[in-house]
Amino acid sequence: PYPLSGADQDKAREYSRKLWMGPNLKERWPMAIHDLDWLLEKFKPIPDWHDNSEVNLANAAEIENPEHNKYKKGIIFYTDNQLNLKIAHAVQDQLRQISFDKGIPIVSASLKNMDHFGKNIHLPLKRGTETYFKQIIAALEASDAEIIFFCEHDVIYHPSHFDFTPERKDIFYYNQNFWKVREDGFAVHWDANQVSGLVAYKELALNYYKERLEVIRREGFNRSYEPGGRDPNKYQTFKSEYPNIDIRHKGTMTKSKWSPDDFRDKSTCVNWQEGTIDSIPGWNVKQLSELLTT
Repeated sequence: PYPLSGADQDKAREYSRKLWMGPNLKERWPMAIHDLDWLLEKFKPIPDWHDNSEVNLANAAEIENPEHNKYKKGIIFYTDNQLNLKIAHAVQDQLRQISFDKGIPIVSASLKNMDHFGKNIHLPLKRGTETYFKQIIAALEASDAEIIFFCEHDVIYHPSHFDFTPERKDIFYYNQNFWKVREDGFAVHWDANQVSGLVAYKELALNYYKERLEVIRREGFNRSYEPGGRDPNKYQTFKSEYPNIDIRHKGTMTKSKWSPDDFRDKSTCVNWQEGTIDSIPGWNVKQLSELLTT
């Protein structure tokens, strides 16, 4: 909410370490009743987490359900940092909670520093198509996960989206359960492959985006964002239990469609549905309404 340099952040972290870490806390803060070790011990989430078993909060979900994380999952998040802050914070707060609950780490690639949001890769570049692809590549390279969930800054993801595990390593997967909503609460859905619902194994995705960037540099951008295109041999689709919410706003990179008439190719308008935010299952209507009132 206000400018803060990396140096100032480091000073704040160092101050916090000196205040809270180590013995004799009461000497540094006479008002203290207990030290930090007492707090950690009292509220430890896993029995014996303080021994050398390498158990920690990040892999708690894997310990409780090892089959769920047979292949490590990860989130990559990319943003131009120009989104309305109310929407941006809601999206990020939702992903933070999902990351914590499901033990799925976040790697963010941003055009402004975002040390507060997962493992952050800061690219001081201008917003644009080539930058968009560079951000995705940077986030993929920084992630140590095998299965990658692509997350965009203006989509509120439902936790059920991350329960999906792709079977094959050689194709892309798209979650087609989404609703697009606008500020008056009107909502539409159609079956489509969108990068905001993309899930794939890291190696496949990284190879594709590196090759795609080289093609764009040589030949320019052909308006196609989705890996696999329309070749059914290169992708499969799924639908999560509950939908993701794509919030449409003035800064979106793709044009909004609010009617079948908005489609240049009518064959891509599959399973068209219209509704309002109160008809979308799995979501708090009040929360969505407040988000749209920006």
